[in-house]
Amino acid sequence: MLIVSATPFSFIATGFAIVALILGVIAVVSLRLDKKRANALRIFSKTNGLIFKEKIDSPADIGLPNAVVFQQGRGRKLTSAMVGEIAGSQVCVLDHRYSIGSGSSGGTIQQMVVAIEIRGKRLPDFTLALEDHLQVTGKAIHIEESLSAEFPDFSDRYRLYGNDEFATRALFTPRMTELCVANRIYCIESCQGWLIVIEEDLRPTGDKLQKRIESAFGYLTELDFE
Repeated sequence: MLIVSATPFSFIATGFAIVALILGVIAVVSLRLDKKRANALRIFSKTNGLIFKEKIDSPADIGLPNAVVFQQGRGRKLTSAMVGEIAGSQVCVLDHRYSIGSGSSGGTIQQMVVAIEIRGKRLPDFTLALEDHLQVTGKAIHIEESLSAEFPDFSDRYRLYGNDEFATRALFTPRMTELCVANRIYCIESCQGWLIVIEEDLRPTGDKLQKRIESAFGYLTELDFE
Protein backbone atom coordinates (compact mmCIF):
# COMPACT_ATOMS: atom_id res chain seq x y z
CA MET A 1 0.00 0.00 0.00
CA LEU A 2 1.33 3.40 -1.02
CA ILE A 3 0.88 6.08 1.63
CA VAL A 4 1.24 9.68 0.51
CA SER A 5 1.68 12.17 3.33
CA ALA A 6 0.48 15.73 3.05
CA THR A 7 3.20 18.30 2.54
CA PRO A 8 3.40 21.59 4.43
CA PHE A 9 2.55 23.32 1.17
CA SER A 10 -0.78 21.45 0.91
CA PHE A 11 -1.73 22.55 4.42
CA ILE A 12 -0.85 26.13 3.56
CA ALA A 13 -2.89 25.98 0.35
CA THR A 14 -5.87 24.56 2.25
CA GLY A 15 -5.57 27.32 4.83
CA PHE A 16 -5.55 30.02 2.17
CA ALA A 17 -8.59 28.43 0.51
CA ILE A 18 -10.54 28.43 3.77
CA VAL A 19 -9.63 32.05 4.47
CA ALA A 20 -10.62 33.05 0.95
CA LEU A 21 -13.96 31.26 1.34
CA ILE A 22 -14.69 33.01 4.64
CA LEU A 23 -13.79 36.41 3.21
CA GLY A 24 -15.99 35.72 0.20
CA VAL A 25 -18.97 34.86 2.39
CA ILE A 26 -18.42 38.00 4.49
CA ALA A 27 -18.24 40.14 1.34
CA VAL A 28 -21.50 38.70 -0.04
CA VAL A 29 -23.34 39.18 3.27
CA SER A 30 -22.01 42.74 3.60
CA LEU A 31 -23.11 43.59 0.06
CA ARG A 32 -26.61 42.27 0.68
CA LEU A 33 -26.91 44.23 3.92
CA ASP A 34 -25.72 47.40 2.19
CA LYS A 35 -28.31 46.97 -0.56
CA LYS A 36 -31.06 46.33 1.97
CA ARG A 37 -30.12 49.45 3.91
CA ALA A 38 -29.87 51.56 0.74
CA ASN A 39 -33.40 50.49 -0.24
CA ALA A 40 -34.71 51.36 3.23
CA LEU A 41 -33.14 54.82 3.11
CA ARG A 42 -34.36 55.35 -0.44
CA ILE A 43 -37.93 54.75 0.78
CA PHE A 44 -37.39 57.03 3.79
CA SER A 45 -36.08 59.78 1.50
CA LYS A 46 -39.06 59.55 -0.82
CA THR A 47 -41.51 59.57 2.10
CA ASN A 48 -39.88 62.65 3.67
CA GLY A 49 -39.16 64.68 0.54
CA LEU A 50 -35.38 64.20 0.62
CA ILE A 51 -32.94 63.55 -2.21
CA PHE A 52 -31.23 60.14 -2.01
CA LYS A 53 -27.69 59.55 -3.27
CA GLU A 54 -26.42 55.99 -2.96
CA LYS A 55 -22.74 56.85 -3.47
CA ILE A 56 -20.74 60.03 -2.91
CA ASP A 57 -17.02 60.66 -3.32
CA SER A 58 -16.52 63.23 -0.58
CA PRO A 59 -18.44 65.31 1.97
CA ALA A 60 -18.18 68.28 -0.39
CA ASP A 61 -20.42 66.43 -2.88
CA ILE A 62 -23.38 67.07 -0.57
CA GLY A 63 -22.23 70.46 0.70
CA LEU A 64 -20.52 69.32 3.92
CA PRO A 65 -17.11 70.51 5.19
CA ASN A 66 -14.23 68.06 5.56
CA ALA A 67 -14.81 67.75 9.31
CA VAL A 68 -12.67 65.74 11.74
CA VAL A 69 -15.14 62.85 11.67
CA PHE A 70 -14.53 62.41 7.94
CA GLN A 71 -10.73 62.29 8.31
CA GLN A 72 -10.44 59.19 10.47
CA GLY A 73 -8.86 55.84 9.60
CA ARG A 74 -8.32 54.48 6.11
CA GLY A 75 -10.48 53.11 3.32
CA ARG A 76 -13.09 55.79 3.99
CA LYS A 77 -16.43 55.32 2.29
CA LEU A 78 -19.53 57.52 2.29
CA THR A 79 -22.82 56.01 1.11
CA SER A 80 -26.59 56.28 1.24
CA ALA A 81 -26.82 60.04 1.64
CA MET A 82 -30.14 61.80 2.14
CA VAL A 83 -30.18 65.55 1.55
CA GLY A 84 -32.89 68.16 1.92
CA GLU A 85 -34.76 70.45 4.28
CA ILE A 86 -36.25 69.34 7.58
CA ALA A 87 -37.93 71.80 9.94
CA GLY A 88 -36.54 74.70 7.91
CA SER A 89 -32.92 73.58 8.08
CA GLN A 90 -30.69 71.96 5.49
CA VAL A 91 -29.94 68.41 6.62
CA CYS A 92 -27.60 65.68 5.38
CA VAL A 93 -27.87 62.10 6.66
CA LEU A 94 -25.32 59.57 5.45
CA ASP A 95 -23.50 56.36 6.28
CA HIS A 96 -19.79 56.63 7.06
CA ARG A 97 -17.40 53.66 7.04
CA TYR A 98 -13.67 53.41 7.64
CA SER A 99 -11.05 50.96 8.91
CA ILE A 100 -8.79 51.31 11.94
CA GLY A 101 -5.80 49.37 13.25
CA SER A 102 -4.56 46.12 11.70
CA GLY A 103 -4.66 42.41 12.36
CA SER A 104 -6.52 41.24 15.46
CA SER A 105 -6.61 44.80 16.82
CA GLY A 106 -8.11 46.24 13.65
CA GLY A 107 -11.72 46.64 12.62
CA THR A 108 -14.27 48.52 10.56
CA ILE A 109 -16.28 51.41 11.97
CA GLN A 110 -19.79 51.85 10.53
CA GLN A 111 -21.91 54.73 11.67
CA MET A 112 -24.68 57.05 10.60
CA VAL A 113 -23.97 60.77 10.46
CA VAL A 114 -26.60 63.49 10.86
CA ALA A 115 -25.46 66.97 9.81
CA ILE A 116 -27.59 70.10 10.28
CA GLU A 117 -26.72 73.47 8.78
CA ILE A 118 -26.73 76.20 11.42
CA ARG A 119 -28.64 79.17 10.05
CA GLY A 120 -28.73 82.61 11.61
CA LYS A 121 -26.83 81.55 14.74
CA ARG A 122 -23.25 81.66 15.95
CA LEU A 123 -21.47 78.52 17.07
CA PRO A 124 -17.70 78.10 17.57
CA ASP A 125 -15.96 75.15 15.96
CA PHE A 126 -15.43 72.27 18.39
CA THR A 127 -15.15 68.49 18.48
CA LEU A 128 -16.60 66.29 21.22
CA ALA A 129 -15.77 62.56 21.05
CA LEU A 130 -15.46 59.49 23.19
CA GLU A 131 -11.99 59.27 24.70
CA ASP A 132 -9.39 57.88 22.24
CA HIS A 133 -11.98 57.44 19.46
CA LEU A 134 -10.93 60.32 17.23
CA GLN A 135 -7.60 61.81 16.28
CA VAL A 136 -7.89 65.58 16.46
CA THR A 137 -4.96 67.57 15.08
CA GLY A 138 -4.18 71.23 14.50
CA LYS A 139 -4.61 74.05 17.00
CA ALA A 140 -7.40 72.41 19.00
CA ILE A 141 -6.87 72.27 22.75
CA HIS A 142 -8.25 70.02 25.47
CA ILE A 143 -10.87 71.82 27.53
CA GLU A 144 -12.70 68.94 29.21
CA GLU A 145 -10.46 69.24 32.28
CA SER A 146 -12.22 72.47 33.19
CA LEU A 147 -15.48 70.46 33.34
CA SER A 148 -14.17 67.58 35.48
CA ALA A 149 -15.27 68.91 38.88
CA GLU A 150 -18.77 69.90 37.79
CA PHE A 151 -19.49 66.99 35.40
CA PRO A 152 -17.23 64.02 36.31
CA ASP A 153 -19.14 61.40 34.25
CA PHE A 154 -18.89 63.59 31.18
CA SER A 155 -15.19 64.34 31.67
CA ASP A 156 -14.30 60.69 32.29
CA ARG A 157 -15.97 59.53 29.09
CA TYR A 158 -15.31 62.33 26.61
CA ARG A 159 -12.63 64.56 25.17
CA LEU A 160 -13.71 68.04 24.13
CA TYR A 161 -11.61 70.20 21.81
CA GLY A 162 -12.05 73.78 20.70
CA ASN A 163 -9.96 76.71 19.55
CA ASP A 164 -12.05 79.08 21.69
CA GLU A 165 -12.06 77.54 25.16
CA PHE A 166 -14.36 80.10 26.77
CA ALA A 167 -17.01 79.97 24.04
CA THR A 168 -16.90 76.17 23.77
CA ARG A 169 -17.07 75.69 27.52
CA ALA A 170 -20.16 77.91 27.68
CA LEU A 171 -22.00 75.60 25.26
CA PHE A 172 -21.93 72.59 27.55
CA THR A 173 -24.56 73.31 30.14
CA PRO A 174 -25.60 70.68 32.72
CA ARG A 175 -28.49 69.65 30.45
CA MET A 176 -26.20 69.23 27.43
CA THR A 177 -23.63 67.13 29.27
CA GLU A 178 -26.39 64.93 30.70
CA LEU A 179 -27.77 64.33 27.20
CA CYS A 180 -24.36 63.32 25.87
CA VAL A 181 -23.82 60.76 28.62
CA ALA A 182 -27.39 59.40 28.61
CA ASN A 183 -27.56 59.00 24.81
CA ARG A 184 -24.05 57.56 24.51
CA ILE A 185 -22.92 60.14 21.99
CA TYR A 186 -20.00 59.02 19.83
CA CYS A 187 -19.20 62.44 18.44
CA ILE A 188 -20.64 65.94 18.10
CA GLU A 189 -18.73 68.37 15.92
CA SER A 190 -19.35 71.98 15.00
CA CYS A 191 -17.52 72.76 11.78
CA GLN A 192 -17.89 75.71 9.42
CA GLY A 193 -21.55 76.33 10.13
CA TRP A 194 -22.63 72.68 10.44
CA LEU A 195 -23.49 70.60 13.50
CA ILE A 196 -22.48 66.98 12.90
CA VAL A 197 -23.83 64.28 15.22
CA ILE A 198 -22.92 60.60 15.54
CA GLU A 199 -24.52 58.44 18.22
CA GLU A 200 -23.03 55.07 19.19
CA ASP A 201 -25.89 52.97 17.84
CA LEU A 202 -24.98 51.78 14.35
CA ARG A 203 -27.21 52.44 11.32
CA PRO A 204 -30.91 52.68 12.20
CA THR A 205 -33.85 52.64 9.81
CA GLY A 206 -37.55 53.48 10.03
CA ASP A 207 -38.77 54.98 13.28
CA LYS A 208 -35.32 54.70 14.88
CA LEU A 209 -33.86 56.73 12.01
CA GLN A 210 -36.54 59.40 12.49
CA LYS A 211 -35.76 59.55 16.21
CA ARG A 212 -32.04 59.87 15.46
CA ILE A 213 -32.67 62.93 13.29
CA GLU A 214 -34.94 64.44 15.93
CA SER A 215 -32.26 63.78 18.53
CA ALA A 216 -29.69 65.71 16.47
CA PHE A 217 -32.05 68.69 16.35
CA GLY A 218 -32.40 68.37 20.11
CA TYR A 219 -28.65 68.84 20.58
CA LEU A 220 -28.74 71.88 18.33
CA THR A 221 -31.49 73.36 20.49
CA GLU A 222 -29.72 72.61 23.78
CA LEU A 223 -26.41 74.15 22.77
CA ASP A 224 -26.39 77.53 24.47
CA PHE A 225 -25.13 79.89 21.82
CA GLU A 226 -26.01 83.36 20.59
